[in-house]
Amino acid sequence: MRAQPWPWLDARLSVYRTDVIDDIFSVAPTGTVGLFFQNVGDTRRQGVEVALRGKSRFLEPWVNYAYTEATFRDEVRLGTARLTADCEAPPCTQLVRKGSELPLVPRHRVNGGVDAHLTDWLTLSLSGAYVGRQWLRGDEANAERPLGDYVVLNALLSARVKALTAFVAVQNLLDTEYETFGTFAPNLRVEGAPVQRFLTPAPPIGVHGGVAWRF
Repeated sequence: MRAQPWPWLDARLSVYRTDVIDDIFSVAPTGTVGLFFQNVGDTRRQGVEVALRGKSRFLEPWVNYAYTEATFRDEVRLGTARLTADCEAPPCTQLVRKGSELPLVPRHRVNGGVDAHLTDWLTLSLSGAYVGRQWLRGDEANAERPLGDYVVLNALLSARVKALTAFVAVQNLLDTEYETFGTFAPNLRVEGAPVQRFLTPAPPIGVHGGVAWRF
């Protein structure tokens, strides 16, 4: 659904449900290698997405919110690299019950920002994102500690004069430390190769720019 309750505000609403029958799911019982695919029965993805965008002469604020529920709809046993109550050495198996959430799919995600038109040719944009917690790959049973939620901010300064466009962008403006991916795997650098959480850190603060000429 799309609506424009006022001339300066655009709104969008989406509601969806997708049911997959006899879904094919990637399984990594050793954590980082030995990936294979397995039929896991039915799965479901459903949620709501809301988007608002305002517009005035100098400011354009916007915000998007997504609620996503991704779940297994059948009970299934999957291989996992993490250690379970009845398995002390990988590869192990885990019982995934109906209603368990799919890994690496956050339930809540918010993106927002504002574009400030400083002059007719210069725009400063500030944006941010909130990403909710996520279960690690290999924890389809939702039994371990998930990836933490995080907030990251970005900035962009752009200029456009006739056919010339230039910009400077800053990602992770506050140099926030957070992880975007996680799994379980044996640590081969340690004697006995204990199974540990392996997390992928996000890039630190970064700055880049560019210039374009449109013929």
